[in-house]
Amino acid sequence: MYNKNTVIVVGAGASKEAGLPTGAELAYHISQLLKFKLGRDGSFQDGDQDFYKQLFEQWQKIGDYKPYLITQMSPLLQCNSLIS
Repeated sequence: MYNKNTVIVVGAGASKEAGLPTGAELAYHISQLLKFKLGRDGSFQDGDQDFYKQLFEQWQKIGDYKPYLITQMSPLLQCNSLIS
């Protein structure tokens, strides 16, 4: 059916057909995971609690790199959403 020189080009929508999210859907999902809300008493109120715990644990391991990361991440943290 195919010879040795056959090239199959698959468009970006092929992943959607396979049940995977589009880029915009993935960005939206990630933005929802990052919307953490804590109550005044420190109780978790919104966002993905497991994701928050993992992120917090990794943050504790970073150590001396924290000031650099905060500087690099500050523009992202000021955004209301990952997608416009």
